[in-house]
Amino acid sequence: MDPSARMRELLQQRCDNEGIGNIRIVDGRWEDDWDVLGVGVHDVAIASRSLIVDDLQGAIEKLQRHASRRVVLSAMVGDGPHDRRIFDAVGREFIAGADYILLVNLLRQMGIFADLTFICQHQQKNYRDVEDALNGMRWMLQGMTPDEEDRLRTYLARTLVRENGRWKLPYQRIVRWAVIGWNTNGVDDF
Repeated sequence: MDPSARMRELLQQRCDNEGIGNIRIVDGRWEDDWDVLGVGVHDVAIASRSLIVDDLQGAIEKLQRHASRRVVLSAMVGDGPHDRRIFDAVGREFIAGADYILLVNLLRQMGIFADLTFICQHQQKNYRDVEDALNGMRWMLQGMTPDEEDRLRTYLARTLVRENGRWKLPYQRIVRWAVIGWNTNGVDDF
């Protein structure tokens, strides 16, 4: 389930490419009535990087109602995929959102003893040129002003290094994601 038409399209393409036919893709959001959408109960409910909601406990309870065996969440750790140096370059303050520890604490308050592990991604993206890098970073700086865009372009022109015909930032970032899971049926069978 995803409210993004593009994400649903990409999933359908992947299913088609892999010959997977047992997935029903649903246009839906957290706030929707999942029973009306026909979501039903499944063995495992997974929420990946999507728990930025007004009612976090309600979202967790909804996942539990739709999972007969297990719930698995992934959540941001620290700054997640955001690069503070990019925010500094444009003169914008970076305000980190809630990370995984909020989920772990809420689950504990709800009486849920979850498993916790981490996934590390070593990030060092390559770009064709400064404009490609700037476009690749727009998601991070929503609503960028023309002045901020100029500052980012200047920063990238000064900072990017050329390697094997491509451009990249001269540092590698480690992005961590927390994977949090628990059994809904009280049986440790996973």
